[in-house]
Amino acid sequence: MKPTLLLDFDGTLSDPVLLFEQYVSALTEELTEAHGGEGEAWRSLTRTMLWDLTQDFANYFSANPFADYHPYMNALYTRSTQIVCEHIGRPLPNDPVRFARDMQARSLRCCNAFYEDAAEALALLHQQGYRIVMASGQESEFLQAALEGAGVGSIPQGWFGPDLINCAKESTRYFERIFDALNLSPNEAIVIDDLAPAVLWAEELGAKAVQAQLANSQPRELSTPSRPVLTSWLDFPQRLAELLK
Repeated sequence: MKPTLLLDFDGTLSDPVLLFEQYVSALTEELTEAHGGEGEAWRSLTRTMLWDLTQDFANYFSANPFADYHPYMNALYTRSTQIVCEHIGRPLPNDPVRFARDMQARSLRCCNAFYEDAAEALALLHQQGYRIVMASGQESEFLQAALEGAGVGSIPQGWFGPDLINCAKESTRYFERIFDALNLSPNEAIVIDDLAPAVLWAEELGAKAVQAQLANSQPRELSTPSRPVLTSWLDFPQRLAELLK
């Protein structure tokens, strides 16, 4: 039986720098069309807002890796809606979290920063019978919209998504909860991730790991030179088959 593939998003499937620029442009267009005003003003606001909220998220969960995920994210989404409403001089909508999530999803569906050959490799792996599950620091709705934008939204069979396990991607607990949710033994999984701590967490639990090293990926973990490295999606399905022999 083929192993389940647990795939990271940023730095593994998608170039995070390119996606950020595409997302800023898509969100700018979305806000300008919906609320009017100057596009450059929206672009400046959007870029600053996304950067600040991303840094806040990283700092918070780095210091509080086991914090309850949902209250923090609801507050973060509410903040983003508040920033937009203050800019246009309107009160908060009844459901500011849903407002922000919907705006995010519409914008992400207009983006595609997948690495070259990544979409084709995913489709081939799916055809070959691999179970493909997202294991990302982004939420499930973010991942669904982003993969729809890349044209592969129907391939994953799971969307983890810290929101589905109420656990940030900051420790082995993240993968423990995914394995529990999937009723999957770690030795039946291969984690593909660019983040050095993430591949170590997976290996500590007994899973195999492949570290992505693509454009704008995180620095490679060098302490385990025998660990497979993903440098191109073009030949990855063949390399994966060879690893499993």
